Amino acid sequence: MKEIITRLYDAFAARDLEALESILAPDVVWAQMRGFPGGAVRHGREAVVEGVLDGNRKRWPGFSVQVDELVGDGDRVVALGRYAFEGADGAVVAPFAHAYRIREGRVVAFEQYTDTRVLADASV
Repeated sequence: MKEIITRLYDAFAARDLEALESILAPDVVWAQMRGFPGGAVRHGREAVVEGVLDGNRKRWPGFSVQVDELVGDGDRVVALGRYAFEGADGAVVAPFAHAYRIREGRVVAFEQYTDTRVLADASV
């Protein structure tokens, strides 16, 4: 299952919409933390592409997601890593944990854990 998540991050980085369509379930539930700039609970692939992929790149120039480790067991995978981008006052790095649930080879759920204060302050 970890390879599915690796492909997901690669697709986000390359902005490969065709790959995202094959990896994300049509009814995926994508839950960003309350307080995350532009964050929300999104339902469906199109909402994820528009709200997450497009939103983060518009919000933060050079936005990238750097995965350091994937931990998986069965249909659950957790990614540990860092967000990196140019914020209002220079370079910003914020650690994260992303929890995924996979069913039939597709991501059906995502939950984000990060320091939303660091990200919100960098958005000002």
